[in-house]
Amino acid sequence: MGRTLRLASTVALLAVGAAACLDDSITGTREASLTLSASASLVAVGDTVRIEYEATGTGLSSLRLDYGDGAADTVRFSGGFEAPDELPPNGQPRDTLWYRGPVAAGGWLVHVFEAPGAFRVVGAAVSGAGTAVDTLVFSVN
Repeated sequence: MGRTLRLASTVALLAVGAAACLDDSITGTREASLTLSASASLVAVGDTVRIEYEATGTGLSSLRLDYGDGAADTVRFSGGFEAPDELPPNGQPRDTLWYRGPVAAGGWLVHVFEAPGAFRVVGAAVSGAGTAVDTLVFSVN
C-alpha cells in the first residue's frame, strides 16, 4: 500500500509541479513559503487523507511532511548544481557550485492514520531562500 501511495504522490507532483516549476532566472528571487490544506480535519481510523501543498522559494529543493504518528514523506524537487558565469543572488564566489531549483511547486500526498487521536502534521519546504513551515491538525476517531 505504501508503494501505491508514493506512486500517487509522484503522479501528483509531475502533473501539478511541472506547470508550477519555474526557475529564478525567469521569476527573480522568491522568499520561502508553504501552504498546506486538506478537505477535512475530522477523519476515521483507516481513511485516506489527502494533504495538498503549495511551496515557493528560490532554489526550492524539498518538502517534508511529518504526520505526527511516526510516519513521514519527503518530496525532492528537480534542479541541479551549476557554476554560473555571474555572481548568484546569494553572493557566493563564481568558482562555487550553487543549487538552481524550481521556485514553485504544488501537489498532494496521501496518508492513512492507523489509530485514533489528535495528530499535528508539520510540513517544511526547504529552499535556498530558507525554510517555510506550515501545520495541519487532524482528529482521528
